[in-house]
Amino acid sequence: MQKLREPLRSFVNEVCAILGDTDIPTRQWIRVIRETQSSWRTEGEPRLNFEDALRTAHPTIQALPSFDRVVQIIQGDVDLTASMLVNREKGEPEEEDKQPYWIWWTFLRPFLERYLTQAQGPEFDDEIFDSTFEQVTSELEADEPILRLVSPLSRVQLSDEDIEFEPGLKLRSLSTSEQEKWINSPYFQMLVGGESRSVLLFSSSCIEVAGHSQLVESATLLNEAYKRRERLLLVLRLLTRSPVRTVYTAEEWRTTLSHKMLPPSGIDFPISSSSPLLLIDKVVVVGEAESAQLIDLWHRLRTSPNTSRATLALRQWNRGIMRHSRSDKLIDYWVALESLFSPSDRQEFSFRVPLRVASLIGETPDEREDIFKNLRTSYTLRSRIVHGASPEQEDMRAAVTNTESYLRRVLLNILESNEHFDPQKIERKILRDSAPPLD
Repeated sequence: MQKLREPLRSFVNEVCAILGDTDIPTRQWIRVIRETQSSWRTEGEPRLNFEDALRTAHPTIQALPSFDRVVQIIQGDVDLTASMLVNREKGEPEEEDKQPYWIWWTFLRPFLERYLTQAQGPEFDDEIFDSTFEQVTSELEADEPILRLVSPLSRVQLSDEDIEFEPGLKLRSLSTSEQEKWINSPYFQMLVGGESRSVLLFSSSCIEVAGHSQLVESATLLNEAYKRRERLLLVLRLLTRSPVRTVYTAEEWRTTLSHKMLPPSGIDFPISSSSPLLLIDKVVVVGEAESAQLIDLWHRLRTSPNTSRATLALRQWNRGIMRHSRSDKLIDYWVALESLFSPSDRQEFSFRVPLRVASLIGETPDEREDIFKNLRTSYTLRSRIVHGASPEQEDMRAAVTNTESYLRRVLLNILESNEHFDPQKIERKILRDSAPPLD
């Protein structure tokens, strides 16, 4: 990087001269002032829009001899080429004719934006340049992840410290500076409306996933990162019995070798029509006790001998808890119960599945009887739905609430067990426990 210092200094100086002769537009920057985790306000603040100014001046800037000089140095240096010109999607250097634009987009423009922000305008200052250069060099040469996903969560509050589940996966607090960065980002403003911007302000926590391996393709690394995020969302939903949602997910990439930061390559937004629902979800508070339970459940999901057996049921639970239609929920929950408890011959299905569930999770004879009766009623409603009927909403509300609760308890019970789950053992245990004593 040091060989770039003086050529880059000349380049920044010339860009400042170009921008100094233009009227730099202003933009309304939204500031976030968070008073508590659930209380915030925003203020508008006019700021110079360096991003638009650089976009407009790009053709003139690219024609500068100093621009060509910086590009030539990067292209002629093995380390800088490996660091700055590797296309993460292809896993190889960018095509030669595209390299100048690639360097502009991934390095020079972000560097200029940072310098101009620190200088508060297009005036060149050697001290500010050196400070910016040292900051950027330190970041590029740091041992940072190649990929980082950050997913703000709607209505989840951390009352304790951040929670690290394993290296590269944590549930942490969200800073107001991050909220401001995203709310004011052109990516965010182009793709969402004011409604979703409001939802982001309700986010005080996020899931962060970091991918470190340089030995796999980018697509594989990205896919694995999203899988880890989804597993953690499942754990959150299962423990809290709440439809925990991501507001969106920002991807931050760094290239290999120097781990250079790239602009966000993708933002995963919720469907806009569901955004109002994000605002009415109940607030989930994760304190010290919940933190310990989350970590324990995360590791059980990975190590339990029953995780594979419960895969379909976990997937259907995850789908059901996020649905809005009670009919869809009930069908999902029964698919899950059927995958766990259905007898192989399917004889007396509507009797034996409720019996097995009640025997597994019921703690008293009265509770087991209630579970058995409620699930029998639930299954009757489920059958009516799949045959085209429309049960009374009050009946559906009770059936969904009960079935959701029982399925959740079943899943937690199975994951917490160190023995392989076998539903047939439940009936054998019933027979043994209920056998009358011999005289």
